[in-house]
Amino acid sequence: MQAVTSVDKLVTICKAASVDETENVGKIQVMPQEDYLLVRLKVDKLTPELMRYRGNSGCFYEYDATDLLSLREFCNDTHCQTLGYIGNREAWKPLLMSGLKGVDRVVTIGHTMDFDLVWDGYHLINSMTRVIAVR
Repeated sequence: MQAVTSVDKLVTICKAASVDETENVGKIQVMPQEDYLLVRLKVDKLTPELMRYRGNSGCFYEYDATDLLSLREFCNDTHCQTLGYIGNREAWKPLLMSGLKGVDRVVTIGHTMDFDLVWDGYHLINSMTRVIAVR
């Protein structure tokens, strides 16, 4: 892990730990980790304001949802590209079929950083190449 990534994660943790009630993000709990290669931030509610405290490169918010459709408002913009899950893949279909605009990938935990030729909803080969027709 690069030093800048470690610093970014530390900044994310500090910002999340400093959230107060006036910011309408609920309680954010930094989950203890052995080495902090992965940072887990447990939240008790989802609000759009929470995205001000988002991280990357192994920084994950955890939310225990009783109804996956409750994620719709939270993930209906461009900030929430990948959802990681544990459990039944079919359980996500109602959320995805509801017209969700902000999610491009739904993958199992452990594969959120895997590279694929379809990225952010675009087929990279088709998007980044051209064909020269010679007749």
